[in-house]
Amino acid sequence: MGVLVFLGFGVLEGTLLYVILLSLNEAPQNTKTPKHQNTFKSYDMKNIRLLLLASLLFYAYACNKDFLDRKPLVGAAEENFYRTEQDAVAAVNAAYAPLQFELSPGGHFRWFRFIRAWFFYNLATMFGGVPLADHVLAPSEYNLPRSNEAEVWVLIEADLREAIAALPPRSQYPPDNLARVTKGAAQSLLLKSLVWQQRWSEAQTLGEEIINSNEYQLEPNYAKIFTLAGENGPESIFEIQYMNASGGNWGKNNANEGTFTNVFQRPRGQFEGYGFNIPTEDFVQEFFKEGFEDPRLKSTVFRVGDLMGDRGVFTKDATGGFPYDYYAKKYFTNKSEDAPFGDPNPNGGSNDRVIRFSDVLLLHAEAAFHNNNEDAARQSVNRVRARARGTLPNVLPNITATGPALLEAIYHERRVELGLEGHRFFDLIRTGRATQVLGPLGFVESTHKRFPIPLSQIQATNGAISQNAGY
Repeated sequence: MGVLVFLGFGVLEGTLLYVILLSLNEAPQNTKTPKHQNTFKSYDMKNIRLLLLASLLFYAYACNKDFLDRKPLVGAAEENFYRTEQDAVAAVNAAYAPLQFELSPGGHFRWFRFIRAWFFYNLATMFGGVPLADHVLAPSEYNLPRSNEAEVWVLIEADLREAIAALPPRSQYPPDNLARVTKGAAQSLLLKSLVWQQRWSEAQTLGEEIINSNEYQLEPNYAKIFTLAGENGPESIFEIQYMNASGGNWGKNNANEGTFTNVFQRPRGQFEGYGFNIPTEDFVQEFFKEGFEDPRLKSTVFRVGDLMGDRGVFTKDATGGFPYDYYAKKYFTNKSEDAPFGDPNPNGGSNDRVIRFSDVLLLHAEAAFHNNNEDAARQSVNRVRARARGTLPNVLPNITATGPALLEAIYHERRVELGLEGHRFFDLIRTGRATQVLGPLGFVESTHKRFPIPLSQIQATNGAISQNAGY
């Protein structure tokens, strides 16, 4: 954006600004080249007047159309950039950077084709209809009104089908490129989009394509998935990559390559966290719903008395006296895994596991159920349960239910398998169960199924974007 702003200056404004900055010793500082910091201290008022006169003469020459139409000699612009394969790779790499933005006003806190579809998928599921910016906007187009939600889904699907046709499968990427979007990632996001729209037949077919590709397998050890050693594992379909050694800080959201998730979810006190995303008693009891303790609970939630890695034993006193009985275990990191330099808080190293193979299996099970194929539904949900069961003989038997009981079993499995990963609210919205579950907490379907549009976006478009109902 800074480059666009700079290039947007008129020749006169740009020249005068540069001259004045130089004369006043206010040139932009570059900490890597301190030898330039005092270059312009010797300018006096006579020199300033001469420079201003020169700039005015330069502006008169600049009015010549041929001069204005010349290509930039230094730097990259759209017209002179996309010339080589390296240019294309650099552009795609740059497109991944916004995936890491976590704090307002930058993007998500999980919280070119596929990537645009991913952003629009999040916008559609959070806000409904949004402005359909499907090309580089001219200034006259900045005040786009909202398109309806159906139009947004059409764009998402078109982008994803184009990406599916062009992207290679995961197995064709070298190991150092596993973070890139693959054909399976595009297929999986399309699957989620179809399920959201309740296009069950298409969703079941697509789910089976992903499953039968054999590109992904469930990680045998559920407890490993959310450790650093479990990143980009066999069931990883789409992960947003973070590192603990980028040197990012709180004030430079767009420059951070580390995540805030680790510090946000750790308890306070000796655990040096913020204590957000607190598991509820209702959530924990879901793991006992079948008459035994689901073994996934130990990998999902810390309970009082548990050892929190090398940070100590979880007691309420150790958290600074906070009353919570549970904390999130997914995305927990040890003290020894903190950033090696700088502030460790904005430099968490845990990747965001956005789409896992178990998510795909359970979406396929749901689609198959609604498509009147209960055998296929049971096969997929039982595959997830078998991994969680491991070698334990008396827990998580195969689901044999039919009808509404089978659908409830699939919903239950999504909650315990994907708990604390950011799926629950959206699952309740798309399945029509939000009022039943969240109503006692004040949820009103007509309002809260959508997020409020940020006031800054309404103001930025001079009111062209309208607020969602109820806010």
